[in-house]
Amino acid sequence: MSGQKGCETVASVSFPAYAVTAVCGRHIVVGGGGGAAKTGIRNQFDVYELYHNGTQTVGERVLSYDVGDYCITNMVGWPGAITAVSSRVTAPTISLAMGLEEKCAVVKLKPTLQTVKKDEILSQV
Repeated sequence: MSGQKGCETVASVSFPAYAVTAVCGRHIVVGGGGGAAKTGIRNQFDVYELYHNGTQTVGERVLSYDVGDYCITNMVGWPGAITAVSSRVTAPTISLAMGLEEKCAVVKLKPTLQTVKKDEILSQV
């Protein structure tokens, strides 16, 4: 593409990645691993939150989960509904269906919202 200066790396993973899915607009999930060979490379998925810090786009890992003996070979994710409980709004759930070699697992993640004070935000700028 003419006029494009290059791509921006926003995050890196520490394992072979075989599956990526986008969920909830600002979150992506990356899955993969070393398989059943016990090479020391975990079979896992990581959830990244994407945001812009004023200078560049950043992908911050907010969750890392070891799935056990089987490598994640494919994956699809979808957001759940935002619900209100006792007048407190909770974060939307994230559901994942993962191919784990000859198996399939479906998991539901229930993130929690954190309250950040105004002075904490200003100190990061």
